[in-house]
Amino acid sequence: MKKYFAPGRVNLMGDHIDYNGGKVLPAAISLGITATVQREKSRFVRLHSDGHPEKIIDLEADLYFEEKDGWANYPKGVLSDFLKSFEIPFGLDIHYNSTLPEGSGLSSSAAIEVLTMYILYDLAGEPVNRRELALRCQAVENHFIGVNCGVMDQYAVANGRKNHALLLDCNTVTHTEAAIKAGKYSFVIMNSCKPRKLIESKYNERRAECEESLRLIQKKYNISTLTEANEIQAEACINDKVLLRRARHVITEHRRVEEVVYALNNGNFIGVGELMNRSHFSLRDDYAVSGMELDTLFNCATATPGCIGSRMTGAGFGGCAIALVETDKINVWAESVKKGYLEVIGHNCEIYPFSIEDGVHVIL
Repeated sequence: MKKYFAPGRVNLMGDHIDYNGGKVLPAAISLGITATVQREKSRFVRLHSDGHPEKIIDLEADLYFEEKDGWANYPKGVLSDFLKSFEIPFGLDIHYNSTLPEGSGLSSSAAIEVLTMYILYDLAGEPVNRRELALRCQAVENHFIGVNCGVMDQYAVANGRKNHALLLDCNTVTHTEAAIKAGKYSFVIMNSCKPRKLIESKYNERRAECEESLRLIQKKYNISTLTEANEIQAEACINDKVLLRRARHVITEHRRVEEVVYALNNGNFIGVGELMNRSHFSLRDDYAVSGMELDTLFNCATATPGCIGSRMTGAGFGGCAIALVETDKINVWAESVKKGYLEVIGHNCEIYPFSIEDGVHVIL
């Protein structure tokens, strides 16, 4: 029997930039998924998860997405992909235990994908290339699950490093690291408790809008990704007001990623907080992926003493926001945010501090 852990992730800056070929700044977090794994003498993989029915996968059968299988489609998609390259000469019993709230935007789907793929590589005795691991899990999400996501989530889960954010270039799928030495400040997660499902959201629509914006700009300028454009080029080439707003978010958000890294390297956390606020405004107004719950979290967070910046994180359409808060004021700040959120939305939010941790690994 072996145990494994895969973290969730927060994106400190750069939402909706990964599939536009730019740089993003995710970090692996202490909330995540633990798997307890045991080999079996069978041709079946038994999948267990607290609060969900058991699923049994026949390794001899054709594997495909089935709505009725719910959460199990993620490990099933990984099994399908792994079997294209390797044999699995044994059965498995896998029990998943998660501290990540489902549908919260903290990459629970990427965590279970990367965790399952890592388990298969490890038990099969195959060497693990973490870049390749992330790319294969992205392919599962794109082609098996049907969500046209970029590589950021899977990459952060696979490659995270304790107390560091990853400055990930999504065009080359390589990264450098930015140390997080927040001193008297801490990052805090705020869960709106409004689950979101990317397949049912407008995520794929936003991606299509970006692709159309890029196509229009490429008629006049020699660029390969939308993040290579600037506002002047976008305004010169895009007449549609909605498409122009989408392009403007991508262009300005990409610039904010570099600015946040510079601020972190110089210990300028007031600057980091200001950039977080600007990012939220852009995601709310230009990209239209926020909503009442996330905006209320932002408003309550930034209006409460101790907070120097906040933003929604992830794809949006519900899920989570993050805040940068003076550490010694977190408890009082959190109670104020919870109270304000309940008054506006009518149900509770959840707030949890977190640490920045390593990527997927064996526990024992």
